Amino acid sequence: MISVKNKNIVDSFDKIRPGQARLERILSTAYKWADSGESSVENVLRRTIKWKRLVPLTACLVGAIALSTFALSMVAEAKEYKEAVSFFGVNELTTHGLTRAEIKEVYRDITTGRFSSNKTAEILDKRVGGYEIAQNVYSKNDLENLWNSLKNAHLDSAYRIAYNEVLDSNLGFEVLQSSDLNRVDSNGRVIWSATFDNLYIDRYVAHGEYVAVYGYEPTWSSATPTIARVGLVRAGDGAVLWDDKLPTTFNWVYVKDVVFDADEITVFAEGDFKTAIILKYDQAGLRTVLAENIFGGNIRQVVNLSDGYLARLGTVSGEERLVKISSDGTLTDVFAYSANDTEYFIVDMADFGGRVYLSTYAVPKLREDESSAGGRVEIAAILNEIFESQVWEIPTEELTKRMREHFTAVLLVCDTNSGIPQEFYSVSGSI
Repeated sequence: MISVKNKNIVDSFDKIRPGQARLERILSTAYKWADSGESSVENVLRRTIKWKRLVPLTACLVGAIALSTFALSMVAEAKEYKEAVSFFGVNELTTHGLTRAEIKEVYRDITTGRFSSNKTAEILDKRVGGYEIAQNVYSKNDLENLWNSLKNAHLDSAYRIAYNEVLDSNLGFEVLQSSDLNRVDSNGRVIWSATFDNLYIDRYVAHGEYVAVYGYEPTWSSATPTIARVGLVRAGDGAVLWDDKLPTTFNWVYVKDVVFDADEITVFAEGDFKTAIILKYDQAGLRTVLAENIFGGNIRQVVNLSDGYLARLGTVSGEERLVKISSDGTLTDVFAYSANDTEYFIVDMADFGGRVYLSTYAVPKLREDESSAGGRVEIAAILNEIFESQVWEIPTEELTKRMREHFTAVLLVCDTNSGIPQEFYSVSGSI
């Protein structure tokens, strides 16, 4: 008789022992080993051990291959991302708010000519800057045409400014050592580099075979006068033709704009933030001081007229006006572009094809009893409405609608002899 305890053991064995078919396969395999002369336990174990030794070796090999593949994919991803960032930089596209994957997505979308990504439309729209595209939904052809126009416009201004700093042990922080004006190709590769020691380059102006650069020598004490400099670079090979310090008796001097005129360069500078200094240089760097005048505002921008210059002036209060300056540097006329019910704000100026174009935007003029909202005159009317209503939670769609109804983009086409507008183009709801 089997005890209850032993019966449980037998039952358990019945549950775990192999089935009849499996048992026959095991026995059949054992017979084959016996026939081959490997019936000894030693031989069987040796075959098993050899196989066990191969298992970790195979696992290591598979792991190495997987690791190598992963490493190569990481290198390829990093290379593509670097190329994408360089592509954005060269073409002056913003990466603000984009993830790493989105930057690569836009890069591939443009370079492959697909133009199918919504992100591409978003980025190119930001790059346009003030030019309104009528349709809200971009087609592939729209994006491709927009990209081609931006790319072609960019080819004429393929210059970049780079700043080189070194640690000043006396001051305890890094200071400017030099600035480089770099000419780059369409892929962002540097073609040539023009270096200016101890000069902070503010801007450059390219014109035909030459590029003018201007800026100032950095100082670390308000007691040290600020010295302004202007230089001329040959566009073909980057040779610095001359580099001049502006003569002055002022404490602070800054170059505000440079205008090419035939074989001469006219430099508009400002002394102590109020006095306009006008100088002329020939291509060899020979300087002539034309005038020092107070025009009643800070010079923002200058363009050529047929017998002088048209300068955009601004004030601390935000007021802007245009002045006509003769070729000898004297003020000859003042223009205020405004109407009874409209205020104009000048954004940019350009002389092209015998005309001067003023890019402006217009907003309704404030009443005399209306607040200027702390100097934000262009949006003061909207801010005043919000403050009066005390409604602070405004949906984005509603606020956008108000802003579009408030602004009007206006292009003024002026005569180069007088500076007086001859015609204008306006687009409501734009700036």
